[in-house]
Amino acid sequence: MAEHVRRFCGPSLEGQKQFVEIVATEGVAASEIALMAEELSADLLVMGTHGRSGFERLFLGSVTEKVLRSTTVPVMTVPPPAQRGRAYRQVLEMAGAKALT
Repeated sequence: MAEHVRRFCGPSLEGQKQFVEIVATEGVAASEIALMAEELSADLLVMGTHGRSGFERLFLGSVTEKVLRSTTVPVMTVPPPAQRGRAYRQVLEMAGAKALT
């Protein structure tokens, strides 16, 4: 799995000055994400959402929502379509991260 992610992300990561480590693990997604964020002392988690609302959201649940409720690490959610506008870039820069373009 990690190798598939490396190939998928590779072109976006070329030339980046920051170190990127790709980790693949098994378990309940929300729990593993929260655990890894805590272990790495992450400054910020950026997670996508599916844009569901109302009953559908309550019924299906959401990994992002579960992570929001189970970690002390700040989480920035990005609704679909993920627009890489100036607002997202400013939030990432304030957090000390570099926005991928």
